Amino acid sequence: METRSDVTDRFWRWAQEELERRNLTWYAVERKAGLSGGAISKRVDNQPPTDETARAIAGVFGLPPEIVFYRGGLLPWPERTEPEMQELISTLKHLSDEDLDRVMIFVEALYRYYQRETEAEPTARVGEGGVRPEG
Repeated sequence: METRSDVTDRFWRWAQEELERRNLTWYAVERKAGLSGGAISKRVDNQPPTDETARAIAGVFGLPPEIVFYRGGLLPWPERTEPEMQELISTLKHLSDEDLDRVMIFVEALYRYYQRETEAEPTARVGEGGVRPEG
């Protein structure tokens, strides 16, 4: 059975790989996110990220916070997904690592675009283009 320590270790390994992929350092993440040096030092002690640290990392990486929460073990991975998501996941399993990297770059760019669009329209309601207000 996987322990909390296993999840935490896996999270910090994933975060380190993301840093390397993006040519960033932990210092740069701290600076860009406005975090204290102690926030990232949790990785050295193999402590799970706090909610604030996970949100900050998500912002610097340009990822939805939920992804970082799942990776950090702050949220359980959903057990069920919609049929379209299952189909997408099945398709992604057949791609090469290089193609998966390309897909991830595209998804991150699309997410950043979505963030800019929804910030420009604060009155958007659920059902209008799939926008879900945060709350």
